[in-house]
Amino acid sequence: MAVRIRLSRFGRIHRPLFRVVAIDKRCHREGMANEIIGSYDPLKPDKNLELDAGKVAGWVNRGAVISGGVRSLMKKFGYAVPAPIKTVEAKPVAKKADKAKKPAAKAKTGKLPWVAPTRRSLRKHAAVLKVDRKAKTAADAAARAAAKAAAQRQREAAAAALAAKKAQEQEKKKQERAREEAEKDEAKKKQVEQENKVADRKKVRQQLQVGDLHFTLADHQWRTLFIGL
Repeated sequence: MAVRIRLSRFGRIHRPLFRVVAIDKRCHREGMANEIIGSYDPLKPDKNLELDAGKVAGWVNRGAVISGGVRSLMKKFGYAVPAPIKTVEAKPVAKKADKAKKPAAKAKTGKLPWVAPTRRSLRKHAAVLKVDRKAKTAADAAARAAAKAAAQRQREAAAAALAAKKAQEQEKKKQERAREEAEKDEAKKKQVEQENKVADRKKVRQQLQVGDLHFTLADHQWRTLFIGL
């Protein structure tokens, strides 16, 4: 039974007050007690310890262990410290047939009996698991970073390809616009030349009708002129 009879501190700062409790030894100092057995006031001038001896004896008979501090206080204030009752458990008598069978079974299976791991081995195992977790976490982080970098490179490549395509389209549109403007200029130039030719012919016709044409041109020029008219 993992029960201790010990002191549990209460009160406030500079005014301590203790309780004598029967409590599980794994609990902390002010944990949940199984039973309150007595109290101890260190600031009282006399009769500092108040204890129920019957309850102490009952808990000791059930296997509880008295702490050193409570034992010293009981001796100091005249309480009898109960001795624990020793119980001898009857050991099972093994039969000869069973003893004869055990070596044979061990030889047959070839396995050693299970032994509980020690704290040191558990700490070592926990340290190995921690190192493995750290390595796995680092590997996962590196893989995520690599995947993120690859995705970023793909996005950049796609953006660069799109920009190049847009630049080609703009250059093509620019060339088409320049060609259209050149064609328009050429057509305009031809139209102006045609208009100038028509104006010259009208002017020559008017001069021929009026009779103001100067006869200083050569024959071939006259021939060309009249053929054009």
